[in-house]
Amino acid sequence: MFNDSQLLDWEKTQALIVYLANKCELGKTKLMKLLYFIDFSHFEKHGESVTNSVYYHWQYGPVPTAVYGQLEELSILKSDTNEQKLFSQENELILEGVNIHRIIPYYDVKISTVFNREELQTIHDVLLMYGEKNASDLTRESHETKPYQMTKSNEMIPYYLVHYKNWNKPSASEIFTPDVLAELNIVDENSNFVNREFIKINTELCAH
Repeated sequence: MFNDSQLLDWEKTQALIVYLANKCELGKTKLMKLLYFIDFSHFEKHGESVTNSVYYHWQYGPVPTAVYGQLEELSILKSDTNEQKLFSQENELILEGVNIHRIIPYYDVKISTVFNREELQTIHDVLLMYGEKNASDLTRESHETKPYQMTKSNEMIPYYLVHYKNWNKPSASEIFTPDVLAELNIVDENSNFVNREFIKINTELCAH
């Protein structure tokens, strides 16, 4: 069984972090959200992500946990002969007792040697749309995406949910008759879906 860090494409992730840090003011939270928008946008268009990150539903938005937990290790490019520091995290300020990190790149990266044409286009599009926004804005916008809304705290966020981004979830009473609702026990008193296993099975069927 693979863990999240084994699935991660380390070369692409390292290059992408350095590139993003060279293109915009970048802290840890903003990085997590830009990676999310890049990976899920690319999956929506091409059926695969850029970094192979696995994302989880955390309080402040989607987080690629392997990147989050191993950012310091990702900052070092290792080879058989030496190690090269790619970027560092510096405490820019302390706000209400919390360290605010800024990612400082140590060199630029020629991304055309790392990413294909479609990946470069996705990265460019996401930077154009989100690059100038701050971490708070990106956190709020990530909360408004369907993949985040359709999962609950600490759940893995499946990539296929990006295809539901324009889907307005109907009430159960619009789909099932009262006797079926009672039998399935899938709604609350407001006719909202509450049986998550039922939802999971049906959304997976619709994804195919």
